[in-house]
Amino acid sequence: MDIGIAFSYMFQDRDWLKKILIGGVISLIPIVNFAALGYVVQLVRNVRDGQDLPLPEWDQFGEYFVSGLYLFLVYVVYAIPIIL
Repeated sequence: MDIGIAFSYMFQDRDWLKKILIGGVISLIPIVNFAALGYVVQLVRNVRDGQDLPLPEWDQFGEYFVSGLYLFLVYVVYAIPIIL
């Protein structure tokens, strides 16, 4: 297991800066930032599947939004004991 890969894989994609900037801007906008969570879900899936360039494109915004919303709801469910 090479820990350095975790910090360097994103730079292997030639459009890494554009993808990271889009994600950064989207994550600053309330409600729309669910898409950034969904993007991370897709990124984890790509890494799990062993894709050479795991950074996904931002062409499936609706899909990212829905999966990010699901992830947020999971966060809320896990936080209920802390809230109570």
